[in-house]
Amino acid sequence: MKPANYYKISELSRISSTSIPAIRFYLREGLLPPAIKTGKTTAYYTDDHLNRLRMIKKLQTEQQRTLASIKMELDVIPAMPAPDDCTVIASSEKRNEIVSAATQLFLNKGLGETSIDDIVNRAGIGKGTFYKYFKDKDDVFIQCADSIFHEMYSHVWQEIKNEPDRYKRLVRRTEAFFESYPQWIDMMNLVRHASVGGNPVFKGKFIAVLNQIIKPISRDLEALQHEGRIPLGIDCLQAAYLLMGMAEYGAWLIYNTGTGAVEILRVLLELVNAGIGRTK
Repeated sequence: MKPANYYKISELSRISSTSIPAIRFYLREGLLPPAIKTGKTTAYYTDDHLNRLRMIKKLQTEQQRTLASIKMELDVIPAMPAPDDCTVIASSEKRNEIVSAATQLFLNKGLGETSIDDIVNRAGIGKGTFYKYFKDKDDVFIQCADSIFHEMYSHVWQEIKNEPDRYKRLVRRTEAFFESYPQWIDMMNLVRHASVGGNPVFKGKFIAVLNQIIKPISRDLEALQHEGRIPLGIDCLQAAYLLMGMAEYGAWLIYNTGTGAVEILRVLLELVNAGIGRTK
């Protein structure tokens, strides 16, 4: 059995795609169980918190449920008991240290050239500790990919979410992508390469990464279409893939030819505006 995961509030916010103020609100209203306090200013959250946040979002978006009715449903679900001491949390932090060490190795050496010996030496642990948390190198690679791709928009996620104009959202997504491109493309190329092999887990991860990037763009385009700013005949999902491809090669130009990000963004927006028309 895998050890339980314990998260700081910033990690919980990132993984659940829920803002920190919203998490704190749910805690005050009793939709989430109390955090595990390990000090005056230190608290941890569990997979129980994560699952409940996902349930709240699903019930709100898919069933249009009120928070009061959601709370009634959550109240009948037993909460995960808090640990008797902090050893399990320290264990979870050790797992994060392994992921951090492995991430740097995968980015520097590649998946094929990185061994478990490399990872344990970099993390300063024994192999027994490694296998306590991960079944093999592929397992830790998936965790590393999740960590990097979740971080991609973490610094601007709330800003993008709060922007009501979907066109401006697309602009900010593109700017954030340009900023994150160097680390993103290194891990993306590793996942792409791994996905062409026979491991279905890597193929699934590649598809999941694409969906993570493409679906928000597609939703923004659909909203613009409903506003009459994109012709109804355009397939928004196909358009999202094309825009992503344009942004990726635009980022390549920025980092490999010295072309300015402002100039690349201007050209991209001119192409997009040809389809979207006048912005509000």
